[in-house]
Amino acid sequence: MKVFTTLWGDIQQGSLARVPYFSYSILLVALGMALGIVVAMSLGIDDPGSNGELTQEQFENALSLPMLLLLIAASVLLSFAGLNLTAKRLRHMGLPGWPTTIALALLVAAISYGWSAQAGNGFQFLVWLTLLFTPGELFGSRNR
Repeated sequence: MKVFTTLWGDIQQGSLARVPYFSYSILLVALGMALGIVVAMSLGIDDPGSNGELTQEQFENALSLPMLLLLIAASVLLSFAGLNLTAKRLRHMGLPGWPTTIALALLVAAISYGWSAQAGNGFQFLVWLTLLFTPGELFGSRNR
């Protein structure tokens, strides 16, 4: 399927225009939110009697080792898909995909840990907007 190829395939040569980049980014956000809702429901946060608070025992019972491994695997898959989309969009703009993606991810991490998580999130949002609104093939010509 094209969705799986776009998110997790074409690692070295794929490219992505602005509108598909926006669509797949929104899809990843929706998948991340769905994962968060599933985790919250499995932890019992949706229980009306809990007032959104968990006891240590409820938390330990709900977050078993298989659940934790599944959560880690889903997070890694979603993170890789986001990085792959960024690399494809950068390639479409004429920049090297993965080297620039890794540099941006390290810069976001440095800002998050050096200043604050809000500053890192703000910088990441600015990068996303730049990728969304910068026309393709801006930084280099491609063979047509």
